[in-house]
Amino acid sequence: MRIDQKEVTTVIVTYNSAAVLTDCISSLQKCSSGPVIVIDNASSDSSVQIARAAGVEVHELSQNYGFAYAANYGASAAQSPYLCFLNPDCIFDVSLLKTASETFLKSERCVAVPDFIHDDGQIVRGCQPGYTWIKILADCIENNRNWPRLIEILKCLPGYNSRQWKWPLCACAFISKKFFFEVGGFDKEYFLYMEDVELGNAIYRFGGTIESLDTRVYHHAQTGSTISAEQRLMLLNRARLQYARKHYGAFFEGVLHVLINKEKIIIMEP
Repeated sequence: MRIDQKEVTTVIVTYNSAAVLTDCISSLQKCSSGPVIVIDNASSDSSVQIARAAGVEVHELSQNYGFAYAANYGASAAQSPYLCFLNPDCIFDVSLLKTASETFLKSERCVAVPDFIHDDGQIVRGCQPGYTWIKILADCIENNRNWPRLIEILKCLPGYNSRQWKWPLCACAFISKKFFFEVGGFDKEYFLYMEDVELGNAIYRFGGTIESLDTRVYHHAQTGSTISAEQRLMLLNRARLQYARKHYGAFFEGVLHVLINKEKIIIMEP
């Protein structure tokens, strides 16, 4: 028994994604995938026109509500029992449906994710270890401060990754629609980034799992939207502060805020 391709709706959230959207949709159509829904976050480029020309279902939002809100909107609009969330800078592969189908035969209370190949050849695991306060601290320092020795020490600490739960890198992720909404979907309080970490946390609380598919997807990372590197870092910082406040309290959020602040801090590195 296998899941029929028509039972999987692919949800693509776009925001000024014209540069990559054609290749993404084309890869889906070459695989004869099921329905495709594009949720556009008020793009100012030709993303909507490209999607309509490709013959897929398009929903235009009146403003940019962020990834989580738009992805939930697309999931609600889907008529099939299974969902695939796919970033517009990913290239779909025919093996994905087969391996996802095999995974769901074992359990439907899961998110199934492939690994990702970036343009530089780097392999990024789709199934990531859960966040801890140490990890979020190290990430904030790594992206905002030139303190490599401190980052190295933090990453070597035994509590750096959680051993209790995992989270799915949702650039490409399969999940049953029923289970997705059972756990609350993506937390729409996150505009962009960390919503998939929060989803992994929710899945753990609901007794679900994150399953790694035995396949890889090409991911032209950070090209899904034409925004600057400074804007991306700002959004990432904001999301991490939100996550820190929610899970570790206002004091820890304040510590991270100081580290993220671009004013110089003098530190004697260990």
